[in-house]
Amino acid sequence: ISNRTPVTDTINALPAPPTVSNASYCGEGDYTLHASSTNPVQWYSDNAGTSPIDSNRHITQSTTFYVAAIDGNGCRSQIKSSTITIHTIPGLPTVTQPDPVCSNNNISVTLTATPGSNGTGIKWYNSEMNNVGHENSYKANNISTANTTYYASTTNANCESEKVAVYIVKNPIPSAPSLSCNPRCGAGEVTLQGSANGLTIMWYDANDNYLDEGQTYTTNISGNTTFKAKAFNGSTGCISSAASITAIMHPNRQTEFSISQCKSYSWNNETFTQSGDYTRHQCFSHCATSNKGGHDVPISRSEERF
Repeated sequence: ISNRTPVTDTINALPAPPTVSNASYCGEGDYTLHASSTNPVQWYSDNAGTSPIDSNRHITQSTTFYVAAIDGNGCRSQIKSSTITIHTIPGLPTVTQPDPVCSNNNISVTLTATPGSNGTGIKWYNSEMNNVGHENSYKANNISTANTTYYASTTNANCESEKVAVYIVKNPIPSAPSLSCNPRCGAGEVTLQGSANGLTIMWYDANDNYLDEGQTYTTNISGNTTFKAKAFNGSTGCISSAASITAIMHPNRQTEFSISQCKSYSWNNETFTQSGDYTRHQCFSHCATSNKGGHDVPISRSEERF
């Protein structure tokens, strides 16, 4: 029998298990599993620790993972579990884009949206991406700029969708057109003229019935007749307030005065040499605007001799 050789077995203590916690994420994606330990850690897909995995994972659904600490002696700690919960991201909201507003002042616009799939509410953001509301509708006040953007997202108990832009467009109301017209005596044709900085001019009668459009409007009158006109911006859809103009028809002849003349005299660029009594007739016509006073302007004169 040979001499006996002593053998020493060393029993190493197990390392402390890592510190882990459960985590929640919105939607599938690439996530990193986290555990805290003074020793390296190893992750596993099973609670027995037989299927090691990497800590960087693409996770599509709620899953429980397992982890242990392994010290320098190769000893493995007790296995701990960590559950990753994947919540459903709601669908994009359905938003209603508001119609453009014609105004020269600050405006208020009510925005509306409907939650998308798997959603229960709406979240609103202003142009600075500050959360400003949580209802399906939101009233945006004191809009002063031509273009303002708000955003809406769908929310549920855990997650929020991507944001959808809602655009508020404010266009200026054009100025009313400047109007003038050709004077006339007696019934007949008059031409109304308008100027609106290149915008379309819409013509109406005194009762706001549409007549025509264009820089001029020609029609017949048989007495004093009032017309209206508005400037229309076809690119914005904005229309001005109405300007009005009255075409005044005077009788064909008006006796202005009678006078007696001796010897020669000149009148209306004519020279008369015969003495006698004369009655002079003048014809007047004018157009009077609603915002500008006027006076009769003679456009023809005739003279009768007796």
